[in-house]
Amino acid sequence: MKANILLPIQPEPKELKDLPKYVDGQAHMIGEAVSQLQFLINGQLSFGDGTVTDNILGVWIKYTTSGAEDILVHNLGGIPVGFLLVKPPLNGVINTGPSAWTTSTISLKSSVAGQTVTIFVLNPPNQQV
Repeated sequence: MKANILLPIQPEPKELKDLPKYVDGQAHMIGEAVSQLQFLINGQLSFGDGTVTDNILGVWIKYTTSGAEDILVHNLGGIPVGFLLVKPPLNGVINTGPSAWTTSTISLKSSVAGQTVTIFVLNPPNQQV
């Protein structure tokens, strides 16, 4: 879902007596824009259901840790900006791995093998999934 928030531009008043009406109009437009932003942010943004993404660009990956470097395929078409650890392992920690991230894979390193982990890989700017 792409949102369009439009703020019409009112011409500045030519006379001082028209200033209060101009200020009231500007305040009303700003109030409308804030209401639209609140609507979009509160309840309209979603990562999806844990397997399928919604309107925040990125991909879900669920994997089992190896206890060493894990190379995970994301296929975002650009180098991700990061990842969110949504369901961490019961034991151990997950860190960025030693290999460089690419346009199709990321490298993570786990301290314990056999742990189930769910991450959300964040889409690079200006890339569509």
